[in-house]
Amino acid sequence: MLKLQGLIFCLGIAAHSLAQSGKQVFISPLKIPLVITAGFGEIRPNHFHSGLDFSTQGKEQDVVASASGYISRIKVSLSGYGNALYMDHPEGYTTVYAHLSQFAAPLQEYVLKMQKAAKDYEIDVLVDSAMFSFKQGEVIGKSGNSGSSTAPHLHFEIRDKVIENVFNPLLFGFGNDKTTPAPSSLLIFPKEDYGKVNNAKSYLRLPLYRNSKTGERSISSKTATPRLSGWVGFGFEGGDVIGKPGNYSGIYQVRVLVDDLEIFKSRMDEFSFDESRSVNCWIDYKEKKRGNKKYQRCVVPANPLIGIYKASLNQGYFNFKENRKYKITWEFSDVAGNKTVQNLDVNGPSAVEKFASSAVLASYQRMLPSGGILQQNENARVQFSKRCFYDTTDVKFVVHPQPGKYSSLIEVGSVYQPLHSGMKLKFKPQNYPPSLREKLCIAEKTGGKYDVLSTSWEGDWLTASSKYFGDFEVIADTIPPKIQYLPRKAKNKKTGRLETLSPAKAGYIKILVTDPVSGSFSWQAYIDNEWVLMYPASGKNSWYVNLDKNLSQGEHLFKVNAVDEYNNESSFELPFTIP
Repeated sequence: MLKLQGLIFCLGIAAHSLAQSGKQVFISPLKIPLVITAGFGEIRPNHFHSGLDFSTQGKEQDVVASASGYISRIKVSLSGYGNALYMDHPEGYTTVYAHLSQFAAPLQEYVLKMQKAAKDYEIDVLVDSAMFSFKQGEVIGKSGNSGSSTAPHLHFEIRDKVIENVFNPLLFGFGNDKTTPAPSSLLIFPKEDYGKVNNAKSYLRLPLYRNSKTGERSISSKTATPRLSGWVGFGFEGGDVIGKPGNYSGIYQVRVLVDDLEIFKSRMDEFSFDESRSVNCWIDYKEKKRGNKKYQRCVVPANPLIGIYKASLNQGYFNFKENRKYKITWEFSDVAGNKTVQNLDVNGPSAVEKFASSAVLASYQRMLPSGGILQQNENARVQFSKRCFYDTTDVKFVVHPQPGKYSSLIEVGSVYQPLHSGMKLKFKPQNYPPSLREKLCIAEKTGGKYDVLSTSWEGDWLTASSKYFGDFEVIADTIPPKIQYLPRKAKNKKTGRLETLSPAKAGYIKILVTDPVSGSFSWQAYIDNEWVLMYPASGKNSWYVNLDKNLSQGEHLFKVNAVDEYNNESSFELPFTIP
């Protein structure tokens, strides 16, 4: 343990030194004044925000190389970062520019070439270092709203070029943070089975009220002194405003002290993408799922799986066993050195209390952070790796027989319990004809709907992975993808009625491609048997192609072929005429 702690300490020093040395390396990636709309470490669904979001004033803005270097990767995706550029720099960093609307001309030409070679709109290409070099300040693209983006902006990251950990860009001099961190409430909670707060086993939430004269926040003077007994932890709600008012980012450093003894310290300086899902143990996952509350917990799980935890004593819990007054201190700091401190006096227990672990219910199995296997019969099992659980977890596992179906329905865990890595589901299907073997798949059942998982065979076992608990069974996907033509309609100037325009008059062909069951499929489009690149249109799963002005007069044929993951095929043909 001491060796591991020493290694973590050394890596932290190295990362800090790397960030300090990089302060003079980078310039703003935009030519307009920087306004940060989302900061590093902000809580997002199932991940921490890995960079800074900059406002682009609702427009497409020139994006420039933040430092001299070369393009090492280009990605075009309908989700995630959308159109993104990755640029390597000789100082040991990679910068990332995401949600772009377009790339610089030579990059755009290269992307089109790669899309045609792959016969796919979505590409992810590693680029030779000799192909595209840019000097600091040169335009590499335009900002936009591509991918999983809700408004035009630029997402900007700084990564370690070798291990690809993401650094907090604020450590490199971005932003001008003059405001102190702004927690909105303080939290006190007992460790399950081992503590109480005001003689209860639930959270105590203490709102922080703003003083209209000073602007400072504090607990109401009318708040009764809490009484704590046994092992108790602490947390908070809120964040740090570093740019746009009202936008809360992750707080850079958090410390908790009891009578000046530090029991917890975290620092949002860097993490890897494998670690980012640990946001689900940083927050109270159950409270997030139940009421969208973001209770941030200053305790370290048994299996933390992320390096933002810098110090702790007894995992951040404190044992209140003396009948006296204790002083609790929450200390919140940002990169610029602004600090918010909140103090609270609490009382210890009035009498000695005994605590005992609750028994495991009959339908549950206790799983340690090291993982294990759940199994109740010879045809269904669930396997967990050492990266699945943050803490010891009681997992519900009930097998419901389904005579006549391909498998039992297995009820695994609770939607209020987080998983870090995917659990492995295994079924040995029954009662299926050989002709359906390659169409069998594992699906999560919610109500009357099925969400099919990517499934494969391992001998006689059908296997899939899921990062969420739920109800699962084996079904057969025999339904092919659906292809629908979406003609353009326009009002007739004479009659005032809507009329369907021919492709030639519309100037494009637009389609909707979906898969009713698995949702995982591939497809290709052709005009006169020559492959054409389709572009995403407004509306989910809709695509369009502009008709080439050089198309000859006469009859032409637009065709789409689609096949899903279970080899169900469909095709669509649309004859059209160029007058």
